[in-house]
Amino acid sequence: KQAEVESEGMIEAVGQIPHEVVMKMAADARLVVVPSVSVETFGRSVIEAYAAGTPVVASDIGSISENVVHQKTGWLVPPGDADSLAGGIQLALGDERILNKNGLDARAYFEKRFTAESNYAATMNIYQDAIEYRAKSRSSVRPPVATRETEKKAKTLVSSKPNQQEEQKQLWHDPVIAWPRKVDLFGMGLSVTNYQQATESIRHAAKAGRSAAISCHAAHAVVTFTDREDWTELLNRFEMITPDGQPVRWAMNLLHNVGLEDRVYGPELMLGVCQMADQEGLSVFLFGGSPNTLQLLKASLRTRFPDLQIAGAISPPFHELSEAENTAFIDEINASGASILFVGLGCPKQDLFVARNRHRLNQVQICVGAAFDFHAGVKKIAPRWMQRSGLEWVFRLLSEPRRLFARYLVTNSVFVIRFFKQLVAERSSRNKVAKVLESK
Repeated sequence: KQAEVESEGMIEAVGQIPHEVVMKMAADARLVVVPSVSVETFGRSVIEAYAAGTPVVASDIGSISENVVHQKTGWLVPPGDADSLAGGIQLALGDERILNKNGLDARAYFEKRFTAESNYAATMNIYQDAIEYRAKSRSSVRPPVATRETEKKAKTLVSSKPNQQEEQKQLWHDPVIAWPRKVDLFGMGLSVTNYQQATESIRHAAKAGRSAAISCHAAHAVVTFTDREDWTELLNRFEMITPDGQPVRWAMNLLHNVGLEDRVYGPELMLGVCQMADQEGLSVFLFGGSPNTLQLLKASLRTRFPDLQIAGAISPPFHELSEAENTAFIDEINASGASILFVGLGCPKQDLFVARNRHRLNQVQICVGAAFDFHAGVKKIAPRWMQRSGLEWVFRLLSEPRRLFARYLVTNSVFVIRFFKQLVAERSSRNKVAKVLESK
């Protein structure tokens, strides 16, 4: 096959050539094709094409898929699928206007992330985070990985059950945490997960002493954070964002066919994580709510989970925190030795607090919205049938009409509009590819 196309002048094998020649060829090309079937660790060819202002058609594999914004800086196709690759190339070359725009977007992507200046700034941020983390670790009373209570419990388990030697090793070592994969919803990555998988990922991270950022997003939160590109970028760095509302789950299923059978609701996830922490001897910290709500919440959790270790609780002021207040709270949370931090400040305040402090906090940080109020008994939770039907927002609206009317009127409408826009765009793209493949 290769000999045939070479003989017809369709492909020219140029062999090894100098880098400057490669860059000139990329700049002169209308499109760069990267048909890798290997899990690339970086995918330099894609970034070089971006540097030249040339979009790409590339395999949806490894780090390549992380650096190609589909239909914006290029097009992703399944690796090893020759027909899809050919279809993607024909689709890309079919509209000169879109091709030129994607070339400009590719160059903008390069300038934002891969210039010497942007890499210098990113590197210095890493160094600064490491310096701050080192300083906090030295002053913290928390052991490096586990609390003293956890260490004692783990030793008891090992001595009583020899087959748990491997689990004890996991307690002290830093395993690679398998966070659920994400799919795109209005530019934000939502995690394809369920309660069991989400709780298991949190368990592994907490036992390994890993810092991680997690949130649970209903339609209101998705719309709020995709209204601003800088906020979307912050949230896309979270390890996990669960589909908190049924409409979000439905949208993920319809757009990406992920087959989610249920949402992962923040208040329900909080109870599951508390139960897991109770069983594993992991302590939790509560950040948010009024002093009265925290007292009721602690009493409620201790009734449900008698052995749960609540390392501490903070009711922060309602005003925006000063740097001194922020640092003092972080120091207190880290000094508590907690492995899991529940943040109940409401949207978007809780997510922004975690996004800005995640590398200074030692815990798995979980934004759980109104869970504090629900479990404290301060607010009523919607009946199960309303939750299953996606009507929880109606229940909450009737409970707090003045506060929530404008929120739900605007954000629910925007959510529906954006969903249909993405649905039409996705189907249009699929139809174009299908037509190209049929014409071959």
